[in-house]
Amino acid sequence: MSVILNALKHRQTPAQQKQGYTWSTAHRPSRGFPAKILVVGLSAFALASGLGAVWMLASKRPVVIKTAVAPTPQVKPIERNFEQEASQAFERADYKTSIELFKQALIKSPEDATLLNNLGLAFVKNGQLPEAESSFFKAVASDSGCSSCYNNLGDLEMRRGSLDDAELYYQKATKSDPNYADPHFNLGVLYEKMVDTESAIGSYETFLALSKDRKSPIVRQVRNRLKKLQTEQG
Repeated sequence: MSVILNALKHRQTPAQQKQGYTWSTAHRPSRGFPAKILVVGLSAFALASGLGAVWMLASKRPVVIKTAVAPTPQVKPIERNFEQEASQAFERADYKTSIELFKQALIKSPEDATLLNNLGLAFVKNGQLPEAESSFFKAVASDSGCSSCYNNLGDLEMRRGSLDDAELYYQKATKSDPNYADPHFNLGVLYEKMVDTESAIGSYETFLALSKDRKSPIVRQVRNRLKKLQTEQG
């Protein structure tokens, strides 16, 4: 402010006189500065101060306000149901694909007797009997009460013509699950091959007693076969 007041004390320039500023130090009133001069000075100071403030603001670096960013939610991938896919491939007779999918399912559950048994069946359908036998044995080792596993091992021995071994596995299947009808049917077929009509009749009768679906084609076939055997025996 003192700089402005000192500047006002100097003689006005011709240019200033043309603008109406005729005041000089020789005629300055004793009561103080003229109001016009004071206003002009204060305005100049305010302008200078304003420019200075603008320069200070312009020279400062911008302040970056960091906002918290919500983490992107992780989408859990959908887990494949290999067992279901393998069963579907089996149903459409794509046994090679079924085998690979059952193997994938076994990676997660390597001792699952059901998966091992189904893998064995896929091997059988694909003509890989040694692999099927190995899979059935693993299933039995994991679950000694797997009646369907014993039944499938009996089927393998029937394919090989080893009737005694087949009978042994079928009998194990009936003991593991007395309500399981399939091995009784297989025993009936086995005993017919062994020309043991009485044992065949007994096995077929047990099969019919345990069968839940009385109208299935296999049940009708067994009934007809049983009548024929009973007639021949009679």
